[in-house]
Amino acid sequence: MRVKVLSRREVEAGSAEGADAVISIRPTSGVNEPELALALAQATRGESARLLRLTFDDIGMATYGQLVGPTMDQVSEVIVFRRSIVDGRGLFDGPSADPLIAVHCELGRSRSAAVALALLADHFGAANEWEAVSALMRVDAEGKIHPNPLVISLADALWPSAQASQDLPTPVGPQMIRLSWESIQSPATSLWKSCLSRPRAAR
Repeated sequence: MRVKVLSRREVEAGSAEGADAVISIRPTSGVNEPELALALAQATRGESARLLRLTFDDIGMATYGQLVGPTMDQVSEVIVFRRSIVDGRGLFDGPSADPLIAVHCELGRSRSAAVALALLADHFGAANEWEAVSALMRVDAEGKIHPNPLVISLADALWPSAQASQDLPTPVGPQMIRLSWESIQSPATSLWKSCLSRPRAAR
């Protein structure tokens, strides 16, 4: 499985076309976006099983003023969606040999990157968080991504609770995804760790 991290404008320009599925992350403000809706329909060939829509803001906590962060249910939904795309469940053409999932938010830097990292962690499986992080970095040619810390923390927390469910990931140990990401960052890059302890501006 492969991932592609995109901004809203890139999706509207057609960059999600050719993907096997798309995860669209939008803010809770609920603005009307007809160009995005058309681009998503084209990218998914109008097949609803290939599109997952999520609504949350780019913050590192559950709520901050009017903003609403990601939830455990949404992260679980992401993992179940990935597995349905990989096994072709409900897809008109069935599974692809090496499916590509495009993930977009507004700028293609934080929310989409974090969701992409959770997808990759589930793909590579237990004790392979390094491979997930490396795969995400390979698609970040511009060095612009900075995964939303709450999405990553929720993904880490999800694994132990999923032991009894075949629809959710095998456990990989608490905080392994986040720690794997942190450990490869330059010591000069302090934003990642600072985001764990303070509110983040919406993107």
